[in-house]
Order: sequence, then C-alpha cells, then structure tokens
Amino acid sequence: MKNILLVIPAILCWQFVRGQHLNKKIIVYKIEKGCHRLVIPDSTLSCGADALAFSLEIGNGKFHSGYDIYWPAPLIDGRYSLAVTEKQLYFRSHHDNPNPDCLFWLTNISPAEYRLICKKIKASKGIFGKPFNSIELATGLSYKHPDPGDEYVTLKSLINLFNEALPADEQIAFPDREAYDSIKAVRIIINTDELYDSEEVSTLP
Repeated sequence: MKNILLVIPAILCWQFVRGQHLNKKIIVYKIEKGCHRLVIPDSTLSCGADALAFSLEIGNGKFHSGYDIYWPAPLIDGRYSLAVTEKQLYFRSHHDNPNPDCLFWLTNISPAEYRLICKKIKASKGIFGKPFNSIELATGLSYKHPDPGDEYVTLKSLINLFNEALPADEQIAFPDREAYDSIKAVRIIINTDELYDSEEVSTLP
C-alpha cells in the first residue's frame, strides 16, 4: 500500500501539512498583498520541514519583477540561482532531470534594500550576462564568475557585491562556512510528478 502525502496549493497563510502515514512536513509559501512574487516563510529552513510546496512564477511576458541570477552547477548536474525579490533573497538549485531541487538559504530584505540591490545589478554589466525575459516573472541573468566547485564561494561573492550598494547598518548578514554547511536544505516540490514513486499525492480542496 502506498503512503499518502498531502500537498496544499498556495493559500493566504502558511502551515505544516503532515502526511497521513509518512508524517512528512511540507510547508507552503505565503501570498502577500502588493507583492508580485512568492514569499517563503522565514522559518522554512529552521522548522524541520521536509519540503517546500513551490510554484512556478508565471507572468504575461511583459511585466517582470526582480531577478533570478543563474550559474551552472556541474557537480549536481544542474544549476543554482539566487532570487532577488521585493521581500527576500533566496538560493536554490534547479534540475532538468529527476534530481530533486532544493532551497539552501534565504533572508528577508527591505524595500529600500531591494531598490539598491536592483540598481547595483543594473550597473554591474561586466559581472552579469545580458538580461533575458520569458513568461516567468523574474528577469533572468547569468553570473559570469561562478566558482564551479563551490556554491558557497559564489553565493558569498554575490552577497558581497550587493552589500557594496547598501549602507553600513543595512548590510546583508551571510553565514560563515560552518554555519552555512549546517543548514538543512529543504526539498522543493513544484508538481506531483516530482514526488517519489513510493508516495501518492492527494490534493486537498
């Protein structure tokens, strides 16, 4: 008999969804009024969640909000991205294969920090590739100087770049190597096809 895992679509609050038999804990993202992109609950990486129910942020192809900064990740047969949204920065992996995507790090930012970071990105043309837009809400950028064997070094270099644009009392706090390595990554679930074959999904009304 297959185990049952419950997944709830995006709702106006956030909470744990517990599998009836596996006791899996899946956290859903928040929808906030006036925010164009999803907001990941602050405690996602510290509350013991097994997965995050994520959604592709699809727009109309004309309006775009924030950035998704990508670079290749050959060691995981995929790529990494740092998302810059109105409320947050968050770091995750992507795969075009069955390997699971994961959320590794996130932090909240203020509207003023967001504007300054976006301005810094626009002024750093030698660091990023040409912007590319699609039907996704974020403007995509490739990072030209990643460390192919160490995502921590690459991510830290981007945070350092952003901090150059921020006042001394509004610097983005980034963990040291030991603290970063101790973070338990949370699996990202975008659709039911990405669940393991041994799990059956039931979507609540």
